Amino acid sequence: MTLFETGDATGSVSLQNLAAGEEIRAVESSMNISTLFERMCRGGWPANLGLTLAQAQANNRDYARTIAEVDIRTPDGVKRDPEKVMKVLRSLSRGLATEMSVATIAKDTGINWETISDYLDSLQRIFISEDQLAWSQNLRSRTPLRKAPKRHLADPALALAVLNVSPEALVKNLPFAGQVFESFVVHELRALTARPVYHARLEDGLEVDALVEMDDAILAVEIKLGHSKEIVDGAAVSLLKIAKILEGNVVPLVITGSGMSYQRLDGVRVAAVDTLCP
Repeated sequence: MTLFETGDATGSVSLQNLAAGEEIRAVESSMNISTLFERMCRGGWPANLGLTLAQAQANNRDYARTIAEVDIRTPDGVKRDPEKVMKVLRSLSRGLATEMSVATIAKDTGINWETISDYLDSLQRIFISEDQLAWSQNLRSRTPLRKAPKRHLADPALALAVLNVSPEALVKNLPFAGQVFESFVVHELRALTARPVYHARLEDGLEVDALVEMDDAILAVEIKLGHSKEIVDGAAVSLLKIAKILEGNVVPLVITGSGMSYQRLDGVRVAAVDTLCP
C-alpha cells in the first residue's frame, strides 16, 4: 500500500494533474525524516497496519525467511538452498536502486552466476525482485543510453528486514538511506500511476532517477531524500537537461523526503513524497 492508501499522505499533489500541466500550490510536508524512516522500515503490507514498528519488522523478517524456504519454489517446484537465497536477497538489499549486474551479485555472494540467474528469475516470477528497466525511447541526442536495469524488491522494507536495519541505523547511514528512499519512491510511483517506471542513464553521465509515461506527458523525476535549496537546485539542473533531449512533453519533478512542495520559476515542480496521490 502507498502512503496515500494508508492515510500517511495528504494527497495534495496529483501525479495525473501534474502530467496535465497543473501547477503545484505551496504546501508544507506533514512528515519528518524520523516518521519517514519508520514508514520505510514498516512497509506497506496491510497485515502490518495497527502493529508496533517492532512487530511489523519481525513480520517482515519472517516473510523473508518464508520467501527463501518456501515461496522460492513456487514457479517450478524446484527446491533451492534457503541460505543461498538469503545471500542473494541480502546482496539485492545492499544494492537497492542500483544497476547491479549478475556478475556483481555473484562476486558479492560467492555463488556462481548460473545459480544467481536462476534465483533472480524465480524471485521475479514471485514478484519479490523487481527490475526498473532502462528507458529505451528515442532521444533528441546521439549519446547512447545505457541498458542496465536498477534492482528493487517488492517493498524496500523487505530489504531493511533482510539487513536488520532500523530507523536509527538509517539516520546513521544517510547515503544508504537515500538508496532506500529512491526505491521507496519508485514503488510509490508504480502503485500511484499503475504504469511502468523507467530510469535513464546516458553514456555521458547524464541520468534521471525515474521516468513515467503518462497520458499527457512524461514525468521526469529526480528523487532526493533532502530538500535544501542546494539539493533541489542540483536536481533541477539535471532535470532541465534531460527534458531537452527527451522526445515529447516532459514535466520535471523533484520528489523529496519532506519539506515544502512548490513550483519553481524554471518550471520544475518540487513535491514531498507524503503529498503524492494518483
